[in-house]
This record gives sequence, C-alpha cells and structure tokens, in this order.
Amino acid sequence: AAFEARLLRPDGAAAAGYSVSVIGQPVTIVTDDSGRLTIDPYQVWPRTPVLFMHDGRRLVDGGADAVTIRDAETLREERRFPLPGGPPTAYAVSDDDRTLAVGGENGVLRLLDLTTGRLRTASGRHRAAVNDARFTPDGRSLVTVGEDGDAIVWDVRHAAAAETLSGHT
Repeated sequence: AAFEARLLRPDGAAAAGYSVSVIGQPVTIVTDDSGRLTIDPYQVWPRTPVLFMHDGRRLVDGGADAVTIRDAETLREERRFPLPGGPPTAYAVSDDDRTLAVGGENGVLRLLDLTTGRLRTASGRHRAAVNDARFTPDGRSLVTVGEDGDAIVWDVRHAAAAETLSGHT
C-alpha cells in the first residue's frame, strides 16, 4: 500500500513531501527547492515519520535503525544517530530543537538529545504503536497517543510516564 505526506516548514514558506510504497520499493523525499533524493528502501520503514525542525532549516527522517537530520534545502545528511529498538512511528521535536522524541512501533518512547547524541528510553510504554507525539511549549512534558487508545503525559526530564489517560481515540 502507498503512503504519501506533505509537510510545511514552520514558517509555511516551502513544503517537503515523501512517499513510501512498500519495503523493497524506492522511497523518495521531495522538496520544492531541491528536487528528489532516493533513499535505500531497505533502510526506511513504511510508517517512518518525517518532520521539519523548528528552525525550518533541518528535516528529521529515519529508518529501522537510525534517525537522520538533513539539510532541508539540499537533503544532505548532517547527522545520523543510531536508534536501536525497532522502527519509529512518531517524532516530535522540542521548541528549542534540542530534544527529539521517538515513538516506536513497539509502544516505547525514546528521547534523543540532538546536541550530545544521548538516547534515553522512557520508563512506561504504550501497549501498541505510538501514533503521535507533541511537546508542551516549555519542553518539560510530552504527550503521546497510541494505537492502544491511551494518551500518556511524560515527564521529559525524568524520561518517565507521569499520567496515562485511557480510552482516547
């Protein structure tokens, strides 16, 4: 099955898009400014999220075993972080662009410090894949929603679930 998405930069000025057909088929990231980049299809999972960082100059994408920060104009890889523990299904970046939250297909939340590369696995988890994640404006909390119907509020500093709200779809 095919999946396509379009993203707007934080300033709304330019868009990026990506499409995934199936594992083993070409995966393409497209930007309005710089054309196409084809990524090794065996390194990208069909549900891999892509997002702009708040500075609008960098893009986050990834595969089954790593998260990549790219220049949003050229799509050149700037930094790559190993990501053990399964493919990501949701990303969120803090307002200061220093912390990346990575929700997994296995329900686990990982927090990646983008300045040091330190990866922390949060205590607690969803019972199914993480569908979405959002930081609060102050960056101290994060909310994730999962396929299990739960919304979890996380304490970012302690990398721990603070509250679980069940039955939300």
